Amino acid sequence: MEIAFIKCECCGNDYVYIDSGSPIFRESIIKTALINDDEFFKKLTVSLSDRRFGIGSDGAVFYKFPAEKAEYDLEIRMYNSDGSEGLLCGTALRSAACILDEKLVKSGLQKNSYKIKTASGIKIVKKDDLFGFIAEIGKADFSAGEKFSILKKPVINYAFCCGVSLTLLSVGNLHAVAFIDDIKSFDLENFYKTVKRSKIFTAPFNLEIAKITSNNSVLTRVYENGSGETLCCGTGACAVSAAAVILKKITSKKINVTFNGGTVSVKCDQSYNLSVGGTVKKVFTGVYYYEP
Repeated sequence: MEIAFIKCECCGNDYVYIDSGSPIFRESIIKTALINDDEFFKKLTVSLSDRRFGIGSDGAVFYKFPAEKAEYDLEIRMYNSDGSEGLLCGTALRSAACILDEKLVKSGLQKNSYKIKTASGIKIVKKDDLFGFIAEIGKADFSAGEKFSILKKPVINYAFCCGVSLTLLSVGNLHAVAFIDDIKSFDLENFYKTVKRSKIFTAPFNLEIAKITSNNSVLTRVYENGSGETLCCGTGACAVSAAAVILKKITSKKINVTFNGGTVSVKCDQSYNLSVGGTVKKVFTGVYYYEP
């Protein structure tokens, strides 16, 4: 079956975007005789994310316009490359807003901000002259450990093992952040697996290792649940920034977070409300020939 797509990337964090509300796409789901959208989305994502036999990506984002007047402009569902569904993705928010804005510009209906419905609620994405699009992620929740760790209490600078301390927080999805001196040679994948095997956290989480380089800049690497190490992560940048502020490693409320794929800009106010901005690039469009 033929599936139209758009591929976008933000600092190398790349996803394939598909209009899941289009009549042609709906027909494709019906033809597979699968029980529901979720089952189809998972199988399709695993297939197209393959960097040898598919399009190649960190996952897929299925977007849908509301059928009638609603409190949001667009709905998205984001899936990791292994087919698991993610709760929130800063890259997907900004890229989906870019796709929406481009569509509305053609009809003269574009706006300065858009409301995007996600699994973590409705998020606002604003157009910006410098960054293109800025996603308002929401407030960092440092009490996440009470619900999502075996410690049953906030996990802030918790001495885990090997001299590494972890801070657990939710920014719409769950993140564990560690500040270390040498992030370049650190075995991130093995450490992620070690943390996961320990079962200290009871829900899927992303892991960031970070190094403070100035009062407003951080070097970061991220290992994302369901996708592995990626070149950038919008919510990861927010998690690192909020953790740096609460641990008093940084006092600036505007923080540049640099990943292997590039730099994004995070704002973190005194109440830990977070937003992230960075470049959005449409890489190419095409048709994927999917064989379920």
